[in-house]
Amino acid sequence: MYSCGNVGGYKGGEFVAASKYIELVKLELRGRTYRDYKEGTAIEKRGEFSPFTVDAEGHIKWTNRFTFLSHVSSVGTSTYAVQNGTPSIVINYSDNKRNPVLMNCTKEK
Repeated sequence: MYSCGNVGGYKGGEFVAASKYIELVKLELRGRTYRDYKEGTAIEKRGEFSPFTVDAEGHIKWTNRFTFLSHVSSVGTSTYAVQNGTPSIVINYSDNKRNPVLMNCTKEK
């Protein structure tokens, strides 16, 4: 299970300080499949798992859009890495105004 979010910004119309982490979504990986959902979503409402692939450089190709990113124009390259012993995924996407955005997903312990 990965916690995905950003540091600082807006959540629920309220500004959050740049030093505070904002969790946007949970990313659940199972083998070579994934699904995303908001914290507290009932298991039966979390949706189906979709396949993904990873190349030799750690670039991830998702087969379906993320439900929490349904409002964005496109999802770009995502990368997998281990930082300080913790697995992480960086998801690159463009917002509805085509501005590039990075979202960090860190494996929960």
